[in-house]
Amino acid sequence: MALASRISVKFHDHVALPYADDIGPEIDQQTNDGWKKLMQQFPGVRIRRTFRTISATDLKLRVNRVAANNPDYHPPEFLTLFVVVCPTVATVQNVASAIKAWSIVEFAVPQQTPTLPTGGLGGTGLNLSQGYEDPAPLGINARCAWGENGGDGAGQAIIDIELGWTLDHDDFAIHNPQLLFGTHEELSRSHGTSVLGVICAAKNASGLVGIAPNVNSVNVMSYSEGAGGDPALIPETIVQAVQRLDKGNVLLLEVELGFMPCEIDPQCLLAIELATAAYITVVEAAGNGTQNLDNFTNAWGQHQFLRPRPGTRTRDSKAILVAGALPAVPHVKEPLSNFGSGIDCYAWARDVMTSASASAGDKGSHTVPPEFSLTSAASAIIAGAALSVQGMVEAKFGDRLKPEPLRAVLSTIGTPSIDAIGVMPDLCAVVAKLASASSLPHVPTNLHIVT
Repeated sequence: MALASRISVKFHDHVALPYADDIGPEIDQQTNDGWKKLMQQFPGVRIRRTFRTISATDLKLRVNRVAANNPDYHPPEFLTLFVVVCPTVATVQNVASAIKAWSIVEFAVPQQTPTLPTGGLGGTGLNLSQGYEDPAPLGINARCAWGENGGDGAGQAIIDIELGWTLDHDDFAIHNPQLLFGTHEELSRSHGTSVLGVICAAKNASGLVGIAPNVNSVNVMSYSEGAGGDPALIPETIVQAVQRLDKGNVLLLEVELGFMPCEIDPQCLLAIELATAAYITVVEAAGNGTQNLDNFTNAWGQHQFLRPRPGTRTRDSKAILVAGALPAVPHVKEPLSNFGSGIDCYAWARDVMTSASASAGDKGSHTVPPEFSLTSAASAIIAGAALSVQGMVEAKFGDRLKPEPLRAVLSTIGTPSIDAIGVMPDLCAVVAKLASASSLPHVPTNLHIVT
């Protein structure tokens, strides 16, 4: 895993520090000149707050609002989260070790370089072989769901977090997607365009149709400030999305850190936990590092993704963790995809036909298989399935599923893989379940986070 030049730092909840940049003098008062000594050893090191566009007061209000509506959520003190910027990547590990030795520090974890969890991007030509929407066991049976009220994503909303898009692409311009946060990255334009095509390409003359073509709201956020993806900006981007989404909406995390899920960074984990506590469904790419996630140990010494028993991971963010598989039945793991007992769902990770855009003016292109692939493609498919299920549930019951029941539906009703990558949802089987169910777990009807 490639290191970035930054460190995720959290002080213990009880530690009182101003929420501001460059608080070295205040740290010195509680660490016997710990920051001063660090500066002497590593000239140029700097500390800054994690949340830079949200005031401390507003952040506390947002977190308290979520906690008030979810009695099971016990939030950490988000105002103890900081980022330490190192002068060089070579110094990161040593700086992190020095900071971790301070008694006031809960964790100090080097951040990994963010990447888009995909293989090839874009392309030209037209091939309408969207096999991932075909009946199970080949695909997720999306076309079956389109015949049900809400099965086309009607009434639902999604935010996609990554780096770049062509938002006026012919396939989904009808949804009028907007960049709500961060800076668009030109080099990532085709990736985001392909993701949105999988999710919500509208029925038009091109023939390409997304899994949730009638979704009500599609927007995007970038974890960039204009100089490439910044791992330190991901937690803030997630928190910004929480403010923009309602209960039961979907947040898609199209980012991996060091070819691992973005929640390996403990600050990202805390932000995802906030989102799911707000009853937002988070779909997260498992990453393409060929790793058994059961072996990962987090900042608290936990095997975060290990699932020793059905129903929960050891440290459960409640996100839907998505791996990638080969298109052919029996859907063995795509060689680069991560795997493990904590994976919830898988989907096609090769030959995914979708929208493409090589430049700002390229608004009508489509991919030629296998040019959109890996867990980026798989996560987009599962995000579309989540929108479809929520649409059907809302049409039938008047409300949407909480993150955990929705995850249970998507990860149990479908086609298991012979590898440790979970289940590919079968939306037609979900339709049958909904037809016979008298009730399903759902979120309180009075909960509304958008202010």
